[in-house]
Amino acid sequence: MIFAIESNSLKLSLCLLSNGKLISNFSLSFKNELSEILIPAINNFLKKNTITLKDISFLAIGCGPGSFTSIRTLIAAAKGIIISNKHIKLSFLILIFGARFIVEFFKVGQTARDEVLFINTGQMLSIPFVLIGVYLIYNALSKKRDNSDNKKEPLV
Repeated sequence: MIFAIESNSLKLSLCLLSNGKLISNFSLSFKNELSEILIPAINNFLKKNTITLKDISFLAIGCGPGSFTSIRTLIAAAKGIIISNKHIKLSFLILIFGARFIVEFFKVGQTARDEVLFINTGQMLSIPFVLIGVYLIYNALSKKRDNSDNKKEPLV
């Protein structure tokens, strides 16, 4: 089951998906209090759907545009969920910095150099994080595959 959390400057959205089908979704408008409402909103949403974090296999996070504090709040909550539930997978770096890379195409350049180059400074700064995210997922999947290979029964 996939649990998706998305936040921008005005709205928090929570969504549950299973086998490619939407199970439930919820949206909540907020002003500057995301840090106060995020965890209770997640708890209430999961309880309403009789789901626990043990039922979740993948956490998808989307954040921004929004305040720096809101983005940090959502990232910190996602990290807390992952740390306390090691079975949940997260392509956090790829999602956040991949989205930033795309959004930067639509932003007005902030420096003269941004107007001349094909990709701007924000996109250049996002590339290493996307690559690190790809490496971490590849590394986690290869370790999982190695562990399953070691559990084979001996031929004798």
